[in-house]
Amino acid sequence: MRIFKLTLSGLILLIAFGAKAGSFQISAQSIKALGMGGSLTGHAFDAGTVFFNPGGMTALKDKTVFNAGISALMPRSSFLGTENQTAEDDGGLSLPFHIYVSTKLKDERLSVGLSINNPFGYLSQWKNDWAGRFISQTFRIRTVYFQPTAAYKLTDNLSLGAGPILATGSIYSTRALPYTTTDGKESSMELNGSGTAVGANIGFYYAKNKLTLGLTWRSGVKMNIKDGEAEFNDIPTSLLLNGTYPTGTSFSSELNIPSVYSIAGGYILNDRVVLTLGFNFIQWSVFESLDYDFADPTLTDIRTVRNYDNTLSFRAGIEAKAFPKITLRGGLALDKSPVLDNYMSPDIPDDDKVIISAGLSWKIKDNFSLDGSFMLENVREHRESDNIPYNFNGTYNSFIYNAGIGAQFIF
Repeated sequence: MRIFKLTLSGLILLIAFGAKAGSFQISAQSIKALGMGGSLTGHAFDAGTVFFNPGGMTALKDKTVFNAGISALMPRSSFLGTENQTAEDDGGLSLPFHIYVSTKLKDERLSVGLSINNPFGYLSQWKNDWAGRFISQTFRIRTVYFQPTAAYKLTDNLSLGAGPILATGSIYSTRALPYTTTDGKESSMELNGSGTAVGANIGFYYAKNKLTLGLTWRSGVKMNIKDGEAEFNDIPTSLLLNGTYPTGTSFSSELNIPSVYSIAGGYILNDRVVLTLGFNFIQWSVFESLDYDFADPTLTDIRTVRNYDNTLSFRAGIEAKAFPKITLRGGLALDKSPVLDNYMSPDIPDDDKVIISAGLSWKIKDNFSLDGSFMLENVREHRESDNIPYNFNGTYNSFIYNAGIGAQFIF
């Protein structure tokens, strides 16, 4: 136990002084996780364990636990070009949600559950007239994961949980085109498509005395987007008449979402305080590019090179029952960015992140409580001097706010 506590303390210091999960992963998939830096894989706090570690369902004290919540995710970015061009990305507001339920069957060695959430997503909205408008104006990724899950207690201390992932996702993108109409309107392109995919999630959960451990694998998924809609707006009449551009066509694409491997632990310091620590390995290398293949042969297909790198993230959290009806939480995390130098794309501006978070629960009744949390993600300044995909250079500064509310019912 001493080794675990020393390791936890050292990593908290490393995170605090080192400098949203990487790229378009949304790490805080429950309000408790939001308040603890996303570190819930190694300890079963509530029904969110269906997603974070399905093996932990057998460790929940109550027969049936239901959790639901919603977050307000607000990214903000600014850009300073090499020729002093300035721009701001008012990333708008995303509202990722989660619904979790876990219930024990008669012999209490077997539990079943369901997870519905948005583990990946992103929204950027640059001004229509900014310097990089021919690369990106608006870009949005949305996903919804449905995960029915079962867990079985193999021994008194060890449980195994697993289930399929049924995923849906969509891509929406707009960019300017280098043409203007006779009345001065700039041409633009709008792409909108969706797809589905399947995957799997497996988790082991170990609990003995004051120590809990978790090991999980969530598979990557490949969403095949077919028959996406491509629209071309304010195209000069001459380009329409000579066949250079149609008013619209269809496109196909693939959205590769990475696998996530996690190892984590929890330590029950006393009857009031729990410490958590987690490590996530994200296989971002599958996101080599995001391409758009048009059905109309007169159009040039779009190739957007990403060349993402695999990453490792660190998460630590603390939960303390400060008062009879109030539980407080805090968290720290370090997320490594998968974006390589000279491969930054302004639709997903990203770099390494330092994350701090806090939250609380208010027990209103014995079977009902409310949760609230807040997370701030400080993104390291990113400078591009030799951008390979677009030859678009400059300095990006970003930060992300995330605030959420949720509720828990136990039966």
